[in-house]
Amino acid sequence: MGVPADQLETTLDTWNSAVKNKKDAEFVRTTAMDNDLNSAPYYAIKIGPGIHYTMGGVKINSNTEVLNKNGKPIPGLFVAGEVTGGLHGQNQIGGNSVAEILIFGYQAGIKSAEFVKAQ
Repeated sequence: MGVPADQLETTLDTWNSAVKNKKDAEFVRTTAMDNDLNSAPYYAIKIGPGIHYTMGGVKINSNTEVLNKNGKPIPGLFVAGEVTGGLHGQNQIGGNSVAEILIFGYQAGIKSAEFVKAQ
């Protein structure tokens, strides 16, 4: 992990003391302080930043057709899920991703089937 042994030991001591005293002076936690780390084995993973959700995607119309830069549908190109854009404005509300998958997936399936049958 690249953590100096003395720093890791200090961190473990600080945590164990906080659990024992039910008081976390460093991060002011008030929950999840039930388990100390006094006994091996220990396991660790390196954690880094990642992306959970991005605002944006390709613009679509109500038929789930992708719109070109002029706002016209691209024939035969239907999308659903988080690739869709232009739906939430500046805010994504929790649970909307599921709605995008279910509602627009259903709609894209219907519209793409209609498109194929018409060819």
